[in-house]
Amino acid sequence: MNDYSKEMDAFFAPLVGSKAAIIDLQEDLSERIAPHVEAPDAFLRLEAAANRVIQLTITDANKPPPDSTSSTLSKEWRSIGANAPLGVQAAIGALITTSDIYARRARVPQATDRVKQNTDKALRYVYGNAFNDGYTAIYNGLGMRTGRNPANRFNKPFFLINFLYRGAEYAIPHRRAFRVATDKDGQLDIRPRHRLINSKSEERCPATDARIGVAHESPSALLSFMRAISSVAVRDIYPHRFSMI
Repeated sequence: MNDYSKEMDAFFAPLVGSKAAIIDLQEDLSERIAPHVEAPDAFLRLEAAANRVIQLTITDANKPPPDSTSSTLSKEWRSIGANAPLGVQAAIGALITTSDIYARRARVPQATDRVKQNTDKALRYVYGNAFNDGYTAIYNGLGMRTGRNPANRFNKPFFLINFLYRGAEYAIPHRRAFRVATDKDGQLDIRPRHRLINSKSEERCPATDARIGVAHESPSALLSFMRAISSVAVRDIYPHRFSMI
């Protein structure tokens, strides 16, 4: 268990620590973006709503005095406040790309269950990068946003150029990062095209150690949190991007 275990538990418990908490989180996010689901920036609105929930959760967990003018958060809580939005950003990137693929490739109404499955595959792909050290995670991220195989050494120049012009921050994965097939009924199958590189060190995002015990949910608190965000997008935003049944 990492040094952040107590803080991680206190952070994730009110968000995804129970079935009721997960439902409350989904309803909260859904309510916050309701006026914007048809807008071009709906996914960014969802990202902002999730980040707002993060900040409120941190504040509530620490209960600073109302008249406090300076931060009294520990370094662990400050780290959570800085890194939790990266998980949100990764989830939103996967959601945007999956939605874009459907909008471009779907020729018939798409079955909701299949859409959920494909979205979850994309979500777990970006989630998997949290198990790498910082350098490897950045390198994998460059592979995602260029749609190139991070294991192919000939792609390093493309990654370097991309890094120099766009920096190291996580960006929306390119459509080429996913392989798309269509079955006889016109339903899409979306899955990652390339495997992520695994770092040789044991360093990884501290949130990957956080666990929950909710039936029918991932034991990973981080993945369950990302899935809660995803479920809101699939239910509220996707139907305004492509036809679903």
